[in-house]
Amino acid sequence: MRIEALTNAHIVNTFDCGTPSLNNYLQLTAKKAAKKGHGKTFVLVEEENPTVLGYYTLASGSIDSEIIPTAKSPFPIPTTLIACWAVDLKYKGQKLGKKLLRDAFHKIYESSKTIASHAIVLDALSEDAKAIYQKYGFQELKDGEFHLYLPMSQVAKLLEDPPSRS
Repeated sequence: MRIEALTNAHIVNTFDCGTPSLNNYLQLTAKKAAKKGHGKTFVLVEEENPTVLGYYTLASGSIDSEIIPTAKSPFPIPTTLIACWAVDLKYKGQKLGKKLLRDAFHKIYESSKTIASHAIVLDALSEDAKAIYQKYGFQELKDGEFHLYLPMSQVAKLLEDPPSRS
C-alpha cells in the first residue's frame, strides 16, 4: 500500500466511510479544492489498484490565541488543519486510519520545520471521532468541545516514540 496525492487517476466514486459529508468531499470537492489551493488530499491505495481505501486532507490556517488553553500571544497562532480523515468501511479494523494519521503527522511536522505551524487542529464529527483523536493527545480548544488541537511538540514526540493505538 502507498499514500500519495490525489489525482484524476484515483477511483473515488466507490468510496464509502459511512459519513456522507466525508464521502462527498472526496468524490466531489477534493480535486477542486486542491486546484484552488484550499486543501491537499492524500489517498491510500494498493500498489496496483487506484481505488481509494482511505484519505486525509490538509490545509494551512490560524486560530485566535485566545482559544488555546496554554497560549499567551496577542497574535493569531499558525496551524495546520486536518480537514478530513476517513477510511472506507470495507477496510475497517485493518489499522489503515492509523497509517493515514501517522503519515499526516509526518508531513505536517516536516513542513512545520519550514513553514511555521504551532499545532494541528481539526473538528471531530462525533463523540467517537473525538475519542479517537484524544487517544493521540488532541485537546479541546476553548471555543467548542469538538474543535481540537495537538501542539507540534506533541506531534514530534508521537513520531519519535509512537504509542500503540488501535
